[in-house]
Amino acid sequence: MAFLKRFMDTFDTEEIPRTLFILGDYLNNCQLDVAPGELEDIYLRPLNDIAQHSYSHGMIKRIEGYATDRPIMTPADFLADVKKANDVLQAILDVKPSGLRIPLGYDNDLSDIPEIVQELKELGFSYVSSDLRASDSFNAPLTASRQPHCYTNIGCPGVAELPSHGWQDVVFTQEKSQALLGRTPPAPKEIIEHFVGLFDRARQLELPDVYISLCLHPWAVMDYDPNLEILLTVARTAREQQIEIITYSDVAKKIIS
Repeated sequence: MAFLKRFMDTFDTEEIPRTLFILGDYLNNCQLDVAPGELEDIYLRPLNDIAQHSYSHGMIKRIEGYATDRPIMTPADFLADVKKANDVLQAILDVKPSGLRIPLGYDNDLSDIPEIVQELKELGFSYVSSDLRASDSFNAPLTASRQPHCYTNIGCPGVAELPSHGWQDVVFTQEKSQALLGRTPPAPKEIIEHFVGLFDRARQLELPDVYISLCLHPWAVMDYDPNLEILLTVARTAREQQIEIITYSDVAKKIIS
């Protein structure tokens, strides 16, 4: 909680907007450890865009070579889990989220599970972020085809898919770098070069717009960037290159409009 507050304070000072994908079970447990009003102080800020990450962080598809022992939730069970997370966010923070980051993330979007997208639309979600990796990899490719898009192909033009690109930042930590990559974590300079390299590759695709919304795990940031020097360097470099930093909700509005 102390690190999260410092994170929010620092990003407020730098005027960096961000989207928070909050896990329902996590938020429930936080109530046991914080003083009244502390969660509101951390999460309810003008530059915070509150979204959700399900309640229990379950899987809805098999991921090649990863978590093979974990059960796969049915669409009905997953949607019940999402509704439960909504209820928790409403009860604790008085927020109804419009976005969902699918736990773990997958290779390709949710077009093959249309009932999930259709029900998310009924629940008031305007976007979902599910396409987060290449097959059997945490390194999601940056290509012209893997850009934000609407689910028009399954009859849900009002729901946007917002893919993520590059390394999921958990691989920058001591534990996950060794477990997932079989190597020591990248040095700070290498992490910065990775993110800034994505800016250059995005420009090479000749897209109509280039903007960023960082995909981060606070517990991981606390490991690989405890003083937030890496992330501030990335954010400042983006602005120096006139790349806009926006929330996921603002990305969805651009796509749906």
